[in-house]
Amino acid sequence: MAECLESKVFDIPPGWETVAKQIVAVRPDNKVFFVDVEFFTDSRIIEIAILDADGHCVLHTNVSYHETVSELAKSPQEVYSARRIYGGEQTNGMTLPELAAELLKLGITKDSIIVEWSTNNCDYRAIHQAFQDYPDVMAILPPKHRWMRALTSLWKVLLPGCPSFALDLLHDVVFPEDTGNLHHFAKVDAQKLYKMVRKALVDMCRVI
Repeated sequence: MAECLESKVFDIPPGWETVAKQIVAVRPDNKVFFVDVEFFTDSRIIEIAILDADGHCVLHTNVSYHETVSELAKSPQEVYSARRIYGGEQTNGMTLPELAAELLKLGITKDSIIVEWSTNNCDYRAIHQAFQDYPDVMAILPPKHRWMRALTSLWKVLLPGCPSFALDLLHDVVFPEDTGNLHHFAKVDAQKLYKMVRKALVDMCRVI
């Protein structure tokens, strides 16, 4: 598949023009952010990472609830996944108030574009649920139509019929020289997300 991708040139799918321009342009401000959130099944955030339009990580932290994983998790699989991220039984990292304060420093506004890799806006939902009681954060978060899903509205448009759009699998096909990285860690997945979007918009699509 990797060789096949190199031989094709696509039109930029609708809605992605601004993201493409932000990735390739020298700009005075950053309007596009790439986000990955790891969370419990009730959408409670475990870990979050946010990258800017240059692919630089501007925020990365676990989220502490001053409780243990066993007290928060709903299933053995959830316990395993959370302990893997936290590095043990105790939750650690920024608290939600601390994370809210950091989000306010990033320059995110209602006019920003947030990119995630999902089929159902799960990162959007997790972030909105986490900060529904933080009006300052809710005031800056872009509306849902400005959250772009790289899986459904970009890669599925470019590669209809692809047998799998799982981020870890597709990333390793597109970047065979960069396989073996861990998956389901927010910073790693946000970096993979950025690389996949940049690959699609800069290398595979016609110049804007």
